[in-house]
Amino acid sequence: KSEVAADDKIGKSLVQISGVIEGIDKDFADHAVLRLTTSETTLPMGVALDDRQKARAATLEKGQAIAVLCDSVKRVLSTPYASDCSIVR
Repeated sequence: KSEVAADDKIGKSLVQISGVIEGIDKDFADHAVLRLTTSETTLPMGVALDDRQKARAATLEKGQAIAVLCDSVKRVLSTPYASDCSIVR
């Protein structure tokens, strides 16, 4: 339908996302942010990890397969962005 409808439907739902790490960065607030390629997205999506995951994020590598569980998923400029995520595998 639309980004607004999608955000309303899944924006505050617990969502598991699996993909391959394309990049590992930090955002403006010093949170670890992964860029994941998934089977559902054409461009890498942003995945902001919960601060308790920072030490674990430091052990991750580009090209590694990963699954995360996220408290919130939104679309930012037509690109999915997940936040408050924890690594599950």
